[in-house]
Amino acid sequence: MITVLGLLLLSSTAVAVVWHSQPGPSRPRRHVRRPAPQPARRIHHLERRPERAHRADLQRLLAAQVPSSVACFVLQRGERDQLPTGLLWAWTYRHGGMLLALALAAGLGREDLEWHLSDAGTLDRGSLALHAELNGYLFRTPSMSDLWRLVPLEATVDRQL
Repeated sequence: MITVLGLLLLSSTAVAVVWHSQPGPSRPRRHVRRPAPQPARRIHHLERRPERAHRADLQRLLAAQVPSSVACFVLQRGERDQLPTGLLWAWTYRHGGMLLALALAAGLGREDLEWHLSDAGTLDRGSLALHAELNGYLFRTPSMSDLWRLVPLEATVDRQL
C-alpha cells in the first residue's frame, strides 16, 4: 500500500513538472499600450515642467499660432543655436510664436531669452524689428507712410496761418 501511494505521489509530481514545462500559448501576449496623452493634459503638464517639452510639442504649439514658414524658422534657429526645446516652448506659450520668431531673428541668445521669459514687457518690439532687419530678416512693421495714413490731414495743418 505504501508503495502504491509512493508511486502515485511520484507520478503526480512528474506529471506536474511536465505540464509546467510545456510552452505557453501559441499566440504571443499582447502588450497593453498606454493611451496617448490628451492635448489639454499634456499642456497642463508642460506648464508646470516646460523642460520636458519635445520638438513635437513645440511644433503643435507653433502650428496653432504662426504660419508654417515662421514655425520652420523657429525650429531651424533653435537647432542651429542649440536652444533647449523647453525654453522655446515656454516662450511660445507665454509670449506667442511671432514674438519668439522676432526675438530669434533679432539675435537674442539663450541667456537673453531666459532673462525675458518671465516678463516680455521689457522687450522693445521696435528695436527687435530693427535688429532683425539688420540681420537680414524682414518683419512687417508700420512704416512712416502707414502712420501718416492714420493721422487725419486736418491735424497736420496749422490753422493759425
